[in-house]
Amino acid sequence: MSKILVKNSDANLCKESRSKLILSIKNMMTDRHIVNQSLKSLLEKMKIECLPTDDDTDMDLIKKMSAINGFKCNLHVLVNFATQAESGLKLWEQNILESVDCSSFFSPSCCDFIRASTKLCVPGADEKSGYGLLFKTFLNQLEPPVDLQLTTFHGHRINLLFSMGASVFHHRNHIKLFIENYFNKEDRNRLLCAVYNYVNNPVYLAGCRALGIVDKLLTGPLWRIIENVDHILDLNDIWLVFKNSIELLSKDASELIEGKVFYPKFTKKDEVFNSLFINNDVDEELNLLTIEALQIILINFLIIIERQLSDCLPGGIFNENTEGVNKDLRVESTTVATTNIVSERDFANLDRLRREKPNANTIALEGIILFSNNKTLRWLDDMNVEKKRRYLK
Repeated sequence: MSKILVKNSDANLCKESRSKLILSIKNMMTDRHIVNQSLKSLLEKMKIECLPTDDDTDMDLIKKMSAINGFKCNLHVLVNFATQAESGLKLWEQNILESVDCSSFFSPSCCDFIRASTKLCVPGADEKSGYGLLFKTFLNQLEPPVDLQLTTFHGHRINLLFSMGASVFHHRNHIKLFIENYFNKEDRNRLLCAVYNYVNNPVYLAGCRALGIVDKLLTGPLWRIIENVDHILDLNDIWLVFKNSIELLSKDASELIEGKVFYPKFTKKDEVFNSLFINNDVDEELNLLTIEALQIILINFLIIIERQLSDCLPGGIFNENTEGVNKDLRVESTTVATTNIVSERDFANLDRLRREKPNANTIALEGIILFSNNKTLRWLDDMNVEKKRRYLK
């Protein structure tokens, strides 16, 4: 932006425009990487340089005027929940399994079970070893036909480990029957052998079920709440209630396995939801293992909450009940989104377009992305013929 302003023939006007632009920055939204703190410090330093000062200027006033509210994407908390939960579950599985009877290609982890299942069962997920189309055909031939609830991890990130845990548990019997009916033991490739070992182990099934329950009752509804709140500061109370609930459930997760709904308006009940909770009394071992896995997951959630949501909780710099917090914070942050998903999607599209169109310049790629974001095609379709002809002439 500064390079564009420098092209202005009037140097003073250019400097004034640059200063106005920089001083207008009140908020920033980033992911939760520590390096973004350096960007915030750099922007605040630039604001100080743009402020008119003299020897009598109050430094506290300058500091206040140059301050930027460094908000962070709330959906990245869900991403980090999954990473931390995976680490905790791996340690739990290592301690609870008496022996690990597997080949070098078989990783003892319910999270790897989930990834392997999507590779095997999702069309296009693994062209070398997977049987996605065959599995989908197998589901369609069942009585009654069953819809495939799995999706690939490629191109997806937020909450996917939890939602796919639910789907794998939902399809557990389908996967087992599919492998047994279509492949002789001696003819199975490594992926088939791995998934078959996973699906017959109650520890890995309990881990999948626990992740799925977390998706249906906690992280899934929370994602919908994050995207529907009117103001980013409204999430402070939601995170506090969530933290208090997790503290209780991490000690006794029996309410979760019973299917207690915490967010009725945002909880999606479907066939996958039902498969996680019906017939709880049939397999007592699976229930006990699931409760243990749930408590391990939620304990690890608390680590992320304490580490990454301290600014939003009581005493945090973005909590309006904290003593000394800027009284104008809510007004200043009115336009702040709750996530940075829009910018992340734009850069993901840019990365894809650069690979698909290596000879296209930046302006052309920007035009493609803006054409999509602005719904230009829909706007043109809704326009009357004469007006459209005039614009496109």
